[in-house]
Amino acid sequence: MLTLLLWVQSCALPYDLVHQDRVWAEKAGSLRALRQASAKLDLREIHSKLPPPKSFFLQKGVALYRVCQDQDHWVWYFLRGEDSVIFQSRPPNLRWMQKAFRCLCGPAVWLPGRRPYREIELLLPVAPRPQVPGDTLGLTNLSYLEPLLQGWLLYKRPPRGRLSAFSLTLRTFPDGTARLEKAGLLIHQDPRLPYDEETVSQPLRRLPRHLRRLLEKTLSQPIPYAYLVRINDYYPSTLTESWIWTNLWVEGQPFPRPAHLPEKASPPRNLQLPLRF
Repeated sequence: MLTLLLWVQSCALPYDLVHQDRVWAEKAGSLRALRQASAKLDLREIHSKLPPPKSFFLQKGVALYRVCQDQDHWVWYFLRGEDSVIFQSRPPNLRWMQKAFRCLCGPAVWLPGRRPYREIELLLPVAPRPQVPGDTLGLTNLSYLEPLLQGWLLYKRPPRGRLSAFSLTLRTFPDGTARLEKAGLLIHQDPRLPYDEETVSQPLRRLPRHLRRLLEKTLSQPIPYAYLVRINDYYPSTLTESWIWTNLWVEGQPFPRPAHLPEKASPPRNLQLPLRF
């Protein structure tokens, strides 16, 4: 049986369709269920506006490989041999989707005002990163992070390369507080590579007591410069967008969809984190 992967974004989630957080996987009977519900969904070919023939879903080689939400309707993409066929429909009922397909959720799917939580990754650069070589503000973190980094390097030395940033993975809560879950180092291993990567990371609970206390002491003081690089499974595409998300989070403002973000942002400086340890 052909494997089906459907990417879909709930309208309640504050992200756009470029950054998916939910995957619908085909199971036995998925296309049969879709054929039976096609009239109720008002499933129609996107150009001709005609409903699909009853035999369409029974043809060999037909596979539905993507579905996405487009304003007030859904768009369904089929492969039929080497051809592609596109339909649109009314939004399906979520319970029907859960019954007809297998839902695979992303690492931390979050609905506003609901649990489990929002997971974010905050980056404290200490050098110009290869992704944003013109950003030199990270140099202001050197004296702030120096005692912590020295202790970390004695505890666990990273692979060879240039240290570019310190990473914090935080679990945020509706009351505005956050709990530190993990810390790590980002290394630029080769000047020819256009990116750095987290090569050494450790859950907070596994850090040695002296290093954990040093980390808590460091983060009790305002961070000179930091920005968000991940919100659940959403990754800001530019440095400016990262600044905007960071300022919204620090100010306690609700997260909008990326298309509705403010256009201008100032670098997030002297951040006082509302942390739980």
